[in-house]
Amino acid sequence: MINCQSITYNEATVCIIENKYSTDALLSELDSLEYYQNDLKKLKTDYRKKEFLAIRLALKKALGGQEKEIIYTSDGKPQLKDSSYKISFSHCQSCVGVIVHPTLEVGIDVEAPSKKLVRIHTRFLGKEELEYYQKTGSFDFLRIAWSVKEALYKIIGKKAYNFAGQLRILPFEIGKVGTLHAIHNDTNKKYKLNYFLNDSYTLAYCIDDE
Repeated sequence: MINCQSITYNEATVCIIENKYSTDALLSELDSLEYYQNDLKKLKTDYRKKEFLAIRLALKKALGGQEKEIIYTSDGKPQLKDSSYKISFSHCQSCVGVIVHPTLEVGIDVEAPSKKLVRIHTRFLGKEELEYYQKTGSFDFLRIAWSVKEALYKIIGKKAYNFAGQLRILPFEIGKVGTLHAIHNDTNKKYKLNYFLNDSYTLAYCIDDE
């Protein structure tokens, strides 16, 4: 039995599956193979196949055992073919993550900790965020800021491509689990996001209910 770490929040369900299961183990818990076979055959490596299947299994578990077909918009955004839920998913070396909601747009990001964030922090931190990081040197802050902005991008799309200039995180108290607010500068719209940190991954997710 493949373990799924689940979070339920504001009618949304988040499901995280760690990248430690074999292709056969993942396939054994999926029934509607007609949804997956053609795309699965196109994947060359076992790693990509496991990632692909883990996302579909996480979606199934988030939907209470229902298997549904994923299609993509012209912008590359995933959606269910029957439009019964809003969905978002993410993957990294450590795990895959899926979020679903019956009516509201959602965004999720999972990221394995990487010192690359230190090298590129000026690309995604705005002025006030940069000042905070330069004062504290908090790597956890970088992890949270990157994943929060990635999750927001999943909702807002191309109008939030400039993480440093278009997305602004309001001051918050850093912890291993927490909530914060961020603003899309172009529209001045505020978003509430939840985050979680452990040694294996960062999780951030958002429900567009403002």
